[in-house]
Formats: sequence, C-alpha cells, structure tokens
Amino acid sequence: MEIKIRTGTLADCPGISLLARELIRWEHSLNREIGEPTPWAGSEAEIRKQMSDPGTRFFVAERAGAVIGYAKAVIHGGDRRGRLWRRVIDLLTRRPRANFSSSGGLIPGIFVAATERGAGIGRRLSQAAELWLREEGLSRVYVHVLQKNEPALQFWNENGYSPVTIVLDKPLN
Repeated sequence: MEIKIRTGTLADCPGISLLARELIRWEHSLNREIGEPTPWAGSEAEIRKQMSDPGTRFFVAERAGAVIGYAKAVIHGGDRRGRLWRRVIDLLTRRPRANFSSSGGLIPGIFVAATERGAGIGRRLSQAAELWLREEGLSRVYVHVLQKNEPALQFWNENGYSPVTIVLDKPLN
C-alpha cells in the first residue's frame, strides 16, 4: 500500500498522540536524568492545542488511513505569527535582552512506527516540514537530539544536519 505524506489534521490527533508518547518513552529510556514526562506530554489534548498555533504544523505519514509517522515543525523567534506577547512579557518581567537573536524553524519531534522504519518515511516527513518552513520565509531549521539517541543522530546527519551547540549537564546531588 502507498504511503501518503500530508499535513496533519485534528482527526489525526489520536494517531499522532500514540506515536508522540512512544517517542517520549524512548527518549526517557535513553536518559532518565531529563526528568519524568509530564502527564499531558503527547496527549491528544496537547496535540490539538499545538495544532491551533499558526506557527506550528504537523505532517503525517499515512498508510491505509492509519498514521504511521509524524513530524512537528515550529516557527520560532522574532515577532512572526503574533509572538509580540513574548516581548511584552520580557518588558514586564524586566528580563535582560539576549546576546543573540535567533529565528528559524525547529523540528522538535519526528517519529515513525518501528514496523515502518527503513523505507524513507522519516526523510519524507522531514522534507515536508522543511518545505513548509521554507515557504514561510525561513532560511534555517534546527533539531534537538539526545546525545544517546544514536539512530536519530545518524538520521539527521544523513539528511544534511550538523551539530551547532552541545548542552552539558551536571547533577547537583
């Protein structure tokens, strides 16, 4: 059966939620120090809420009507899409200005069902996310990957991504 890549809709929330929760469990198994997942993480309600943000778009891979993979893309930085409120909050809380201003796209989540991997679905999902971000006028896209997530690191490297920063962690026990 043919695999279709398309923009996600509210009807896809249950399928996306199942995959998002699987991704969260996988990442947590790789590094328990990142903390416990919040109860709402990956829930259908949370996916619906995220879909309502005009700066967020989900893409799904579908086979025979079932969601078998998804990618989430987010526009960040600047005042795009009504993000003026961030500046207002910064002003009210007297936050110092950042040394660098960053804007671009972020792919904070991409996941393909284990039984469907190896067929290029992840690549097609990331390309759909990149195309949307490019159409929105962005020239850069970022991903965050746990250092211990070797399959994800390999995937992103093979798809043209390279490290920009390294986040270091130290327990304060």
